[in-house]
Amino acid sequence: MLEQPDRRFGPYLNPFRLGVRENPLGSVGFANMIDECEGRLHHPRANQQVTKTYNKCLGTSETTREAAPDSGEFQPFFNFSDFNNHTPQHIKKIDPRFLTWFIGFFEGDGSVAFRNSNGQLNFGYDPVKKRADFEITQDINNIQLLYFIRKIMGFGRVMEYEKNGRKYARFYTSKREHIVRLLHLFNGNFVLEKRRNQFEKWLNDINQGWGLNIPLKPWTGRVSLKNAWLSGFTDADGGFNTNSNTGFAAGKGTKDKNGNVIFRFNTKFYITQDGEIPVLTTIQQLTGAKNKLSQSTNGTSKKLYNRLEITSIEPTAILIDYFKRFPLKGKRHIDCLRWARVHAYKTRHIILNEGAAKTLSRLLEKLQDSGETMSLADMGVVFSSEEEQLLNSLPLSQKNPKYLKKSTS
Repeated sequence: MLEQPDRRFGPYLNPFRLGVRENPLGSVGFANMIDECEGRLHHPRANQQVTKTYNKCLGTSETTREAAPDSGEFQPFFNFSDFNNHTPQHIKKIDPRFLTWFIGFFEGDGSVAFRNSNGQLNFGYDPVKKRADFEITQDINNIQLLYFIRKIMGFGRVMEYEKNGRKYARFYTSKREHIVRLLHLFNGNFVLEKRRNQFEKWLNDINQGWGLNIPLKPWTGRVSLKNAWLSGFTDADGGFNTNSNTGFAAGKGTKDKNGNVIFRFNTKFYITQDGEIPVLTTIQQLTGAKNKLSQSTNGTSKKLYNRLEITSIEPTAILIDYFKRFPLKGKRHIDCLRWARVHAYKTRHIILNEGAAKTLSRLLEKLQDSGETMSLADMGVVFSSEEEQLLNSLPLSQKNPKYLKKSTS
């Protein structure tokens, strides 16, 4: 979703800006340290020590780091020279950050397929009709994102349809010139193993069917905190979760020694995939997350999927810094804002009671997207007067640097 220049805050009027500990290295110094750490992480001999070094480079979660400058002229691990060479001269050159985001988004939610006479979708290239359809399908609530993609890419159509009582929107094209441009965009740039395998078959079939001779390029695409791929992939397949819907209750059956319900702030970033352990592990290492990968079903079959969950304060802070540099573009950015807001509550290290939890949960629900978007950068430093007064009135936990232990004498 595009950020609006006129920023209004809804319930977040009369904002207070909290003190921010600046990164003494500045944006360039921080970027250089990320360069060094990611270079080691992607080295063939990368190991657990790399993760420790990367965490050391990033520092503590309480430090709000200034994002490194990004000219947009270069996206590490992605090459768009062939795509640009096959773009008509009358079309404006597309920002590489968008193209990298778009690849991540497609890898999560896109397909290349053809439809038979019954309208059924068959993945791949139709050798009989010599046809391929490129599609990205979204819930109808995300239709504006598809219009945005069409505008930037300069081709394709957006249509609405209904299936099993639910409304959807689809961005698609089957024109040969558009498919060829997409071939050049994706060639060498996919990150997921399953997408690479699909592309290799797709490219081979289209080369034969259309009499083309587009060579397969070496796969260089990688997930990184220095490019927009993870942002696009998160817009498609990632998720943000907090426990605000349960009134910030710590968990089912979690009570103190007196039998009272415990309240605390929980946050979670998650990605679930069929396979793709190397990519999930890389994201885990880049953020310094300690959570182990788990397996779960999708609720409709017994098939197990791999799941990465990030819940700790420091890895979450790293992700927030990342999404500041490479913002989400769809409806999921609302969940991201709420997740970042709860993270900000969490880093205050306060002892939460039921009344305060209920009030903060109510305020969080008011954080909606009405075309007057509050930026992710504000989530940790701009609070309403009601929030600020409430947070300041609560007792500090022992994790808060300002906490003073009671005298035992």
